[in-house]
Amino acid sequence: MKYKLLVPTLFFVLLMTSCRKDLLHWQRVTRINTGTTARMNRILFLEDGTGIISAGAKFDQARIFISSDNGNTWISREVPDMPVGLYGISTVPGSNKLVFSAEYGNIISTGDQGGTFEARKVSGMLEFISAIAFTGTDRCVGITDLTRDSGAVFCTDGSARLLQFRRYNYPLHDMKFFGPETGFVAGSGVVMKTTDGGNTWHNLPVIGDDFRHISALDANRIWICGYNGTVIRTLDGGNSWKKLRNGNDITLPRYHLEGIWFRDEQHGYAVGEQGLVCYTDDGGTHWMEFDRFTDDALFFIAPCADGQLIVGGENGSLYKLMQK
Repeated sequence: MKYKLLVPTLFFVLLMTSCRKDLLHWQRVTRINTGTTARMNRILFLEDGTGIISAGAKFDQARIFISSDNGNTWISREVPDMPVGLYGISTVPGSNKLVFSAEYGNIISTGDQGGTFEARKVSGMLEFISAIAFTGTDRCVGITDLTRDSGAVFCTDGSARLLQFRRYNYPLHDMKFFGPETGFVAGSGVVMKTTDGGNTWHNLPVIGDDFRHISALDANRIWICGYNGTVIRTLDGGNSWKKLRNGNDITLPRYHLEGIWFRDEQHGYAVGEQGLVCYTDDGGTHWMEFDRFTDDALFFIAPCADGQLIVGGENGSLYKLMQK
């Protein structure tokens, strides 16, 4: 009888040990007043240190936020007569133009950091454009997230004239290009790669999650996080992948991930729902949670030039973080 009790007891002890969380603490958490409840979607720091955030949601006022002081303060710029969210951010090679993807097939651009905006609608498209990339001065590649079962990849010229469109039976969430030819797309249960500027795409050997965000050190070393808590990595440009964290593993804490960023091959961060920020120092195999400072979902984490981190998400949430 005692042996029958011993087995489940040992299993329980092992389960609790494997589920134990390593709790990390911030040295400083600074909330940044954005003056709005707009959803903070994506962030980009330009080469001169200027920070750009795309913001808004469906039926919300489209706006961007701009910072010129390491992300300590942000100025809001509204896009006139545009009740949609801005999501993906891209720069146009050889120019100072910023381009944002939006809902209902809209592409918004500014050449003076939000002083004025130009809105264009991709011809014949009413979809939610989740990410965008200019691979040349007159070539744009975009992806869409239409429904739970549908997405697309498309190409346009610089005037948003549709050149190519291909439908897929899964939504696509994030995209990253390395030069004009090589790019990756992450979506629901799929990661795809192009080596010809987006003309053709092929599926990579990846399954197992709704992949939301891509972080890369270069075209070979790439990490991708999934909504259900999976983290995958390639070190050879997508030829092979390693599942570093299995979101379906019942012995691990349950995460819903939205964003990821790796500083180098060993040190990385991921963010997600209910204020989750977690950290790895072994390339992504083992993750440790930070103590939480908000209940809002967080969608991005990025480094500032002063060495601190910045995260943003729902309800105008924007924080600078200093790690101990």
